[in-house]
Amino acid sequence: MKLLGSTSSPYVRKVRVVMAEKKLDFQLVLEDPWSADEVLKANPLGTVPLLVHGEVRMTESAAICQYLATLRPEAGLGVAPGEPDFGAYLNWLHLGEATLTFAQTLVLRYRHFEPPERRQPQVAEDYAKWFLARLRVV
Repeated sequence: MKLLGSTSSPYVRKVRVVMAEKKLDFQLVLEDPWSADEVLKANPLGTVPLLVHGEVRMTESAAICQYLATLRPEAGLGVAPGEPDFGAYLNWLHLGEATLTFAQTLVLRYRHFEPPERRQPQVAEDYAKWFLARLRVV
């Protein structure tokens, strides 16, 4: 099992935590996520993480965590389909990336990371409100 990623990616860190909790043996291949050429050689999406497990290649961190949870169910961290909390488990597993990350990314990008001439205060303000409204479910 191989995980391609970077130390700066929160998505890679999330997968590494699951792998450590599950006590899975894996090879960590560190790549600079800003060096698109190297990342694109391994993953046409140009993103990290990339999990390679036999013929399986996965790029979405929430899906990778769900996949890893099913590989070693005896190690915990997963909820089986027949258990009463299965729906809530899947909802929480995917909430961060599907609901919170998009808005958070836009706020950070257009408020802090873009050069001053490319910043979009209205976009950042609108998505900050959107993000905070969705945090109420947490």
